[in-house]
Amino acid sequence: MKSRHTGFTLIELVITIALLGILLAWAIPNVRTFIKNARISSSASELMGDIGVARQEAQRRGVVVQICASADGTNCAGGASSDWLNGWIIKTATLGQVIRYNKEPQGPISGRATGTSNQLTANGPPNIAFIPSGSMSTTVGSPPPVTINIRDERATAGGDTTQRDVTVTLVGRPQILKVSGP
Repeated sequence: MKSRHTGFTLIELVITIALLGILLAWAIPNVRTFIKNARISSSASELMGDIGVARQEAQRRGVVVQICASADGTNCAGGASSDWLNGWIIKTATLGQVIRYNKEPQGPISGRATGTSNQLTANGPPNIAFIPSGSMSTTVGSPPPVTINIRDERATAGGDTTQRDVTVTLVGRPQILKVSGP
C-alpha cells in the first residue's frame, strides 16, 4: 500500500505567498484612503452634532448660546479664522458658562503636525451664536451663513472631493456638504 503525503508543496506555498503579497500591495493604500475619508466624515459629523446641541441649548435655556473654536476649553479662540479641530466649546454668550467642551477631536495637535498624513484642519469663523428661537444671531458671533471647511493634506490636489463643509444657515440648520477644490 502506498501512503499519501498530505500538506503543501514548496511551489504551492510560494504561489500562495506571492498572491497574498499582491493582494496586500493593492489593499493597503485603499485602507489608508478609507481611514482618511472616515476621519474627515466623522469630524464633520461630530461638529455638526455639537452645532445642533448649541442650537437646542439656546432654545431650551432661552438665552444666546455660542459654539466657538477653543484650544483651552474656557475661552473662544481669537482671530478671523480658527482651526476648530484644536477643540471647541458650547457656552452661554452672556454668562460665559461652558456647557460642553470637545477637546481636540482628532487627537493631540502634535499628532497633526504640518506635512504628515495625520493633518486634518477645520478652518472657519471663530464662533457661531444661536438665539432662543433657534436661528443664528446676527449681532453675536459670525454673520450667517457660516461655513467651516474640514480637510486633510489631499485638499491641495485639483478636483479632490474628500473635503467637507459644515454650513449653518440663517435659520440655524446645519448641514454637511461634500466639496472639491484647493
